Amino acid sequence: MPDSAELGIFVHILGVFGVAGASTTFILVLSMMRRAKTVQEVRLWSNLGTLAEHAYPFAALVLVLSGAYVIEDLDFSWGDGWINTSLIALALMTVAVLKINTLKMNAIHHAAEEAPEGPLPAALAAQVTDPVLFAVTHVITVGQLGVAWNMTTKPGDAEAGIVILLAAAVGALSVVPAIRRQRAMEH
Repeated sequence: MPDSAELGIFVHILGVFGVAGASTTFILVLSMMRRAKTVQEVRLWSNLGTLAEHAYPFAALVLVLSGAYVIEDLDFSWGDGWINTSLIALALMTVAVLKINTLKMNAIHHAAEEAPEGPLPAALAAQVTDPVLFAVTHVITVGQLGVAWNMTTKPGDAEAGIVILLAAAVGALSVVPAIRRQRAMEH
């Protein structure tokens, strides 16, 4: 029978899988919607996107609660930089999911439901290719790698912060080629 720390770690890993799965699903959904040629395709993918966006906060909550349990059970300190930095980063990513991605995906889904079947209208195509939605999704996904790095290497305060900032910067920069390509096609 597993002891309480092992059970806490297991639930924590389930939270990691949930957060990573929701983010991966959302990137897949965005990629497929950006390739969509018809309203019907966007409807299908936006349905899955709204599910993924609703799963993320729940998985993040599981991650935080189980992480807090493990911290207390294994005598880690809340003063450790890797814990606080990662907790703050996860909280900020969850807020970004709720305040940006979820709202934008709900708007896309609503617009797709109201649009007549057929080719993608320009207004819906603009929502689907929104560079802010694309960038925030990448920042969150790569930011999660920064959090995972902090959790596994347990760096000090400054190093943990640098890792998160670098991950966010890499996530933001990773969308630049796609946004440039999109703008070139629009002109």
